Amino acid sequence: MAKIAIQGIGEHPAPVIFVIEKEEPDVSYVLTSDYSYDHVDGEGGFDKSSGEAIADAAEKIGTEVKFMKCDTFDPEEIGEKIGEILGGLDPDDEVIINYTAGSATIKIILGATAVAISRFMENLRIVYAIKYPDGTEKYLDQTEALGKLFTQLNQAV
Repeated sequence: MAKIAIQGIGEHPAPVIFVIEKEEPDVSYVLTSDYSYDHVDGEGGFDKSSGEAIADAAEKIGTEVKFMKCDTFDPEEIGEKIGEILGGLDPDDEVIINYTAGSATIKIILGATAVAISRFMENLRIVYAIKYPDGTEKYLDQTEALGKLFTQLNQAV
C-alpha cells in the first residue's frame, strides 16, 4: 500500500508543496503545463520555477514527484493523464486528490475524478489546500461533504 497524492499546479506551487509537506506521500503526481512548470512565483516568495520548488520540497520529505505535462485546458488530454495515474494505482493505496490548484479544467476534472473513484477507493481523501505568503493556510478534507453533495445532485436530476 502506497500513499499517493494527485494534484494540479497553476501559477503558484504553494498548494502542491503544502500537501507534500503535510501528507508526506510516497508519490505525488502533478498535472502541469510547460508554462506552470517553468513559472517563477516571485509574488509568492519563490525564486525558483514551480517545478524546481516542488521537486526541492519533495526531496526533503522523500516524496517522488512525477510531473504529468499536458495541455491544461484540454479535458481529453487531462483525462488521459489522470487515466495513466489511476491505471497504476492499487485499490489498497491511500489516495489524496488536491483539487485546489491548476487551470479551471484541471480543478473540475480532479474534483469529478475524486468523487467518481470514491465509490470504489476506500482510502481516498479529497482535499482543499492553500497556503498564502502571509502564513494564512487552509487544509480541509472535503471528501464527505463533496460525496454528499454529488449524491444529492444525482438524486435531484
